[in-house]
Amino acid sequence: MGEPTSGRRVGEVAAAAGVTIRTLHHYESVGLLDPSGRTESGHRIYDDADVERIYRICVLRRLGMPLADIARALDDEWGLADALTAHLDDIEHRLDAANRLRAGLVRLLAETASERDPSRHLLEVLTDMTTLDQNIESRI
Repeated sequence: MGEPTSGRRVGEVAAAAGVTIRTLHHYESVGLLDPSGRTESGHRIYDDADVERIYRICVLRRLGMPLADIARALDDEWGLADALTAHLDDIEHRLDAANRLRAGLVRLLAETASERDPSRHLLEVLTDMTTLDQNIESRI
């Protein structure tokens, strides 16, 4: 029996998902993700369904959900459409926050260039910065 030709190796999947190989191994050890196969040499192989599950795991992690809750969500048939919707909603919220921050910075720059006192808008910019930072921290 030769090496399987279909599916993706663990390194390829880890790189695409932005996680380490060790993370994928951990997901397997806690029962969150079982690769669909292995090569004769024991390397993990992931099929399309595995990649879809990894995507859903990554979206939920990005939204700040702990692994135990992710397992329950996936066991409750939290499908790809649900993951895509949640991911899109998260991106929309972050884009809105980034656009508010950008607008505030443009306004402050214009006030600074015209030698007006921008301090009254600094608090708004700080609030928008904090919103963006909290989104990043919750993902980490």
